[in-house]
Amino acid sequence: MKDNLFSLVTLLRALNIHYQVSHHNTKGVTFFGDHEFLGGAYEEVVGDYDSLAERFVCEFGDEDISKLIDGISTYNKYVNKNNIFKSFSLFEKEVQDQIEKIAKEKISQGLYNLLGSIAEKSESRYYKIEQRIK
Repeated sequence: MKDNLFSLVTLLRALNIHYQVSHHNTKGVTFFGDHEFLGGAYEEVVGDYDSLAERFVCEFGDEDISKLIDGISTYNKYVNKNNIFKSFSLFEKEVQDQIEKIAKEKISQGLYNLLGSIAEKSESRYYKIEQRIK
């Protein structure tokens, strides 16, 4: 469970960075809608990342957190510079898949609830992203 949880922490941090950079680089005719969505998304994801990272440190210590920066680059495979919303779709789908994997393991009720909250927000963002892609 530790490795899967760490992967999710890393993914959420990578997703947060991608949302934030995209938020700052938004331009064009869809600026206002995109800027608002991306700003809300990166603030939401940073909260989820922070909560999960703190939970990870409480359960497993802080030794692995120092490896976080190295792990973030593994998610560059989702970055599509031609269509940021396709990137976000892949990221959010991966968040949901990782949460499903962790939820199948033996975890505490508190962690289960936290993951459920993260999954619910991710699903909502995923739906909005998919609508934007269409």
